[in-house]
Order: sequence, then structure tokens, then C-alpha cells
Amino acid sequence: MSVGEGGWQPRCRIELAEVLREGRLAGLEIGAPADQVEATLGPPQAPAAKLSKRSKLWSWLYGNVTVLTAARRVEAIEIDFEGQQPALVEAGALAEWSLDDWRAHAQREGWTIASRDEITTLESPRARVSLDADGQLHVVGLRGR
Repeated sequence: MSVGEGGWQPRCRIELAEVLREGRLAGLEIGAPADQVEATLGPPQAPAAKLSKRSKLWSWLYGNVTVLTAARRVEAIEIDFEGQQPALVEAGALAEWSLDDWRAHAQREGWTIASRDEITTLESPRARVSLDADGQLHVVGLRGR
């Protein structure tokens, strides 16, 4: 990761399909030691910070990716496709998928499909994908095994 003239930019781009297939982010997975965050992803956009004074969670920001750690372990990896942050993880070809494409993929893979209001959530053993009624990505979260 690097800080250039326009601010922080990821030094590489990772395709969402790879993240979903592997259940980890460039080798970083839930449960990994916290010291692997920077070793794997490089320097964060800003120094790691506690979510609040009393919180035990630390947040590491990498553009559209937030890594949360607690007790020196990676607890969560959230990928935001709604914001305007530089994209460490890009949707790639999955950005063109309709909701029907996502549902068909989830059924083939044996994922759970749930809909509430205008949001559809697809869950695999390693990830949760939130989509709107048009199939647009909102947030992808990685989960422990």
C-alpha cells in the first residue's frame, strides 16, 4: 500500500471472486494473528485505532476494506462496495451480475439465501454477501471457519 500525491492508494487490487473462493484476503484470514495484518497487506491507510475508548476491537483501514482485530487476532474482514474509498478489493466481473446470477451461484455452491425488505443476503461457511434488489454489491464480510 502506498501514500501518493492523491493520498493512500492500494499497491495492488484483489478480485472479489478470489476472496470469495478462498475465504481470505490475500492470505489473511479470520483467526490469524494481528501482526499478520500489516505483514500481509502492508501499511494501512491510517494507523490502527480502537473503535472507541472502551472497545477491545482495533480497526485497520485499507481503502474499501476494514480489518477488525481483538485479543491480537483477526476477528472480521469487511469489504465495502458503497463508499468512495480506494478499492483494495474490486468486484471485477461480479459487478455485472444480476440478483438472479448471484442466487444461481449461491444455489450451486450450497449457500444460504435470505431476503428481507430490499436486501438479499447470501451466506457461505466463509463469507456473507449483501446485495440490493438489482444485485448490486453492498458489503461482503469474511467469517471464521
